[in-house]
Amino acid sequence: MKNNWTFFAFLSLFLLGTHPALADTQHYEGVSITVLQRESVAPQFGYGSFLVSIVNLDNAPHLIVMKTPDHSYGNREDHLRAVTRRFRVEPKASVQSEILYPALPVNGGDVAIQIDGRLQKTPIHLNIATNHTGTGTARVRLSRDLKSSQKGVLESALERHDDGTSGGSYGGYGYSSTRSGLEMSLLVAPPVAEWSHAWLSYTGYARVVVTERDLKTMPAGVSTALRAYVLAGGQLTVVCKSQWPTPQGWPMTDPEAAPAKEPQDDVATQSLGLGAVQWIDRTTLASAEEAWADTWIDHVADSAKSHLSPMSAENANRTFPVIEGQHTPVRGLLGMMVLFALLIGPVNIAVLSYLKKRMWLLWTVPLGSALFSGAVIAYALISEGITPSARTASITLLDQTTREAVTQTLRGYYAPLTPGDGLHFNFDTWVAPQVEVDGSGYGDNGRGRTLDLTHDQHLQQGWLAARVPAHFELRTVESRRERLDFERLDDGSLAVVNGLGVDIESLHVSDHKSHRYEHLALAAGERAVLRTMPEDRGFILSNKNRKVILKQTSNDVFKVNPFGFDIDDIDTQAPMTFVAELSNTPFVQDGLSGIGDHRVDAIVIGRWQEDK
Repeated sequence: MKNNWTFFAFLSLFLLGTHPALADTQHYEGVSITVLQRESVAPQFGYGSFLVSIVNLDNAPHLIVMKTPDHSYGNREDHLRAVTRRFRVEPKASVQSEILYPALPVNGGDVAIQIDGRLQKTPIHLNIATNHTGTGTARVRLSRDLKSSQKGVLESALERHDDGTSGGSYGGYGYSSTRSGLEMSLLVAPPVAEWSHAWLSYTGYARVVVTERDLKTMPAGVSTALRAYVLAGGQLTVVCKSQWPTPQGWPMTDPEAAPAKEPQDDVATQSLGLGAVQWIDRTTLASAEEAWADTWIDHVADSAKSHLSPMSAENANRTFPVIEGQHTPVRGLLGMMVLFALLIGPVNIAVLSYLKKRMWLLWTVPLGSALFSGAVIAYALISEGITPSARTASITLLDQTTREAVTQTLRGYYAPLTPGDGLHFNFDTWVAPQVEVDGSGYGDNGRGRTLDLTHDQHLQQGWLAARVPAHFELRTVESRRERLDFERLDDGSLAVVNGLGVDIESLHVSDHKSHRYEHLALAAGERAVLRTMPEDRGFILSNKNRKVILKQTSNDVFKVNPFGFDIDDIDTQAPMTFVAELSNTPFVQDGLSGIGDHRVDAIVIGRWQEDK
């Protein structure tokens, strides 16, 4: 039996990768569990992750529940109180999985284990405690395949960055003397064959650096995950030699704009979704001048800063209110309190004195208090109802040539009663609560939040409280079948069928000759012939406030996007693109069931292909 335990322990470490300093294995009755933490520097935006391997040596199945941290020591600011995941492991079988967690402060460590409902005495060692110092941290994931000379250039640039004296505190109470005001870490990754297949696990990095050999040898799941990471706003650097290569299976967003490497070229960049791919010639990196390397480090810091600046809850509600004119009904409540005080005090005493029943004060006062409390609750329910409300502003980049949809969303919720089931999002959605965290551990409205990852991202407790607006930034990357089907008619005009599944309020289209067309009010599934637009007239969004809302929502990442649509110059539209204003959006989950009033401002910026 001892030999079996040893064999399965080594098997678990082999399946997860051999990093014994960060791995811990515990043997329970009939079950062996290994937890591997790949990196010692926790993320401050996006998601972090750790790996688990469970081996069942018994002849019966086991239900395993893992929770981290084992004990949360509390925090007066917003923090992650618990992440749980349930596994069913069949007899004589093993399970390997990756557990993701959002980059909120974590106060505690270790993983508590339940086996078939019984809490085990010995937890598994794990430290995912995040140190939100207020200065901010930018992590860079470096390929293990980089040459020592190439890594040396970046490490030297990082040392000069850390020795800078022009930096200051970044968005918090702390202080950093680095050039950018951020702390920065270059983290050498394990071999690319061991990299994650979940794109959310890369969102905690300001940049990922790979080599041309990595692109050729990485598993398809890793390649797909890196593409989704870039589409969602990530930055990928490829160190290469002869040509500008792309990972296997990657169609570029704009094939005609894909850079072609010339002999004299040493760096090239192309936008992809919300992010970008950068190519660097390997000899250029190995012999790069200090100024070039310093600029590269500064760009990494800028990328991190764009994610390290969420809105505070107060600012989010002020700039993006879920319920317009929301206020506490002070006059109504004050009137009820004055009326209660008069009735339960002087009036009650006078009546009972007249009836010579003053002993009844012992039950009339408690009864009156209970009735008043019920009246206050009823007043609140009548004035606000019990149905939650939501507000959504989203921009979707829909590439019909690759069937990829990238959506950035600002979502606000307001619930008169705390939802019992919390919020639900799938694993294709990056969920970022709009709260400011400075790492001090102090605050007035901070809440501990729990997350269950068994079936989806189930945001259970602490994410949405009664009568307190909550805001989230969502980024979704999915393969979608929704599309607009265009048809060139015999007379040269252009027809379209709305296959987006929701009504279109306005549609503006540009064809391969930059001829522009428009149509208003196109219902889902409806076909229409588009009207030609005069060349000297730009289009106007039907909702005059939508441009302002969406620009604010986009956090400037849409200033120039790969489809050639500039939100600052709304008349600019590239060939073979369309811009559709929607009455709703099929590209973002509601997250909460039973939403009543839901205001939506949505735009789809799409690329289409005309049949030859």
